[in-house]
Amino acid sequence: MISDRIQKLKTGLFENKREVSIERALLYTESYKETEGQKTIIRRAKATAHILNNVKISIRDEELIVGNRTIKPRSGIISPEMDPYWINDELDTLGTRPQDPFFISNEDKKTYKEVLYPYWSGISLKDFINKRLTSEVRSPIHLDIFKIN
Repeated sequence: MISDRIQKLKTGLFENKREVSIERALLYTESYKETEGQKTIIRRAKATAHILNNVKISIRDEELIVGNRTIKPRSGIISPEMDPYWINDELDTLGTRPQDPFFISNEDKKTYKEVLYPYWSGISLKDFINKRLTSEVRSPIHLDIFKIN
């Protein structure tokens, strides 16, 4: 039997649609812009600290353990520092795709296209890895035998 408190939390959670939150991506990018020229490990640490110091938080009624990656109850994050390309390619279909649809506002799409994608394109982890792949590894990727994510 589910307690009233748990039922309220569950009901509240599922009243909300699944959304993409770009807050974390913007904070990470902001920090990376401020730390250009520093070692990667330091930049990542400072970006994490910047997120933890600046991310919006919410504490919902009936919660005993609080905190989430986003301020909204059913939001997912994006990480353009890992691979900005798939996000850019699927930006207009995230909300309508059959598996794991996530709504993203037109304003956030615009911010992604004008701020996040241009910054991370060419310097993401995917770019770092792709620059180091040998031709023997790269060839089967183009044949769709396997993918490196």
